[in-house]
Amino acid sequence: MEGVEPELMESSKKDFYTLVVSAALFHISSQVVLPIFPLYLMERGASAFELGLIISLRPALTILSKFLLSPLIDRSGRWPILLTAMFGQFLSMLFYSLAPTIVWFYPIRVFQTICLALFSPTAISIIYDLSPSERRGDFVGRYLTSYGVSSMLGPLLCSILCSYSTPYSGVFLFSSFLSLTGLAALLILLPPHKIIGHTALYKGIKSRETTSLGSIRKLAFSRRGIALSYVRVAFSSVNSFVTTIFSVYASEVLLYPPAEIALLFMVKGVTNTLFRVPSGLLTDRVGRIKPLLLAYALLTLTFLLLSELRDFRFLVLVMALYGLSHAMRAVTEWSLLGDITPREMRGISTAYFSLMFDVGGGVGSLFAGAALTLLGAPFIFKLGSMILASALMMIPSLRKTRQNTR
Repeated sequence: MEGVEPELMESSKKDFYTLVVSAALFHISSQVVLPIFPLYLMERGASAFELGLIISLRPALTILSKFLLSPLIDRSGRWPILLTAMFGQFLSMLFYSLAPTIVWFYPIRVFQTICLALFSPTAISIIYDLSPSERRGDFVGRYLTSYGVSSMLGPLLCSILCSYSTPYSGVFLFSSFLSLTGLAALLILLPPHKIIGHTALYKGIKSRETTSLGSIRKLAFSRRGIALSYVRVAFSSVNSFVTTIFSVYASEVLLYPPAEIALLFMVKGVTNTLFRVPSGLLTDRVGRIKPLLLAYALLTLTFLLLSELRDFRFLVLVMALYGLSHAMRAVTEWSLLGDITPREMRGISTAYFSLMFDVGGGVGSLFAGAALTLLGAPFIFKLGSMILASALMMIPSLRKTRQNTR
């Protein structure tokens, strides 16, 4: 059996590709503004501290949002939640494009956070429902390719728009159009009964979900749960260093124009895309631990190089390495989570481990913005390399024990 097609019924196969298409458009709408978002905030009058504060609002508020909203993922139909999130993403990007001063970014960021808190855990829960356990890495890799494509096309589109002197607000307006296109794709491709309500599968999960909080507590405080939480917090905090301060560093210190900064993010997206599916196949073949060790070793090296190199050509290679290791990490971590989580609590467990990612992202963004003036970007990137090295040492704790396999 090869690929997805022999393993899914016709309706499920359509669901899979509908999800991939809509997720790609959703993520492209976010990635197209990623390289210039810090610059847009500075243009609207944000200080370095406000830059970190506004960017950290998303992961910080996602923590609360996921606690409140994660039960909806298992108790309600998945697809209506995705539609709601996609519509909210469209409104968020539209509001960003119209925001006249920095004050407006705070409530818009809160609103966008709610949409993002709904979308990603819901989407990955659908993938877990569709995928057989022995091919989960392959399926997760194929789905996460949608994110990889977005991390490539988004910055490329941003670079093209900036090269034609498009104002930052115009880039956000273009992003809102992409979100609207994704919403239209869902409405056109989904059967009506999935748009308006529950399916039998979700009702069954709801009827069985009586001890989900106790189960997720047991998972979270298990040896593997603690290790996976730390690894995700470590990566997300360091990754947020890049999303918060790299564009400002590249613009003000390295003197790169916005179009070149966007191209660096695009290079990361290219390798991120190319290595998603191979990473899924690799982790199904050799297990989860070895690819995860390799990914974090490469990430540690990446941030060390990022702190030292200034030549654009070398930074292209560093960002390519960043994308490769990011892809391997993401596919392997999500596949591992699917392995250790019972089917009836996948929604709340994916929300929980996504929440761990948001904890790191919030702390990392706030720290990077506050420390940029005092410490400088190269030192912050070196610190990121040290944090990733500590995560690398935690990965062996994710191995199964005999008790895990009973």
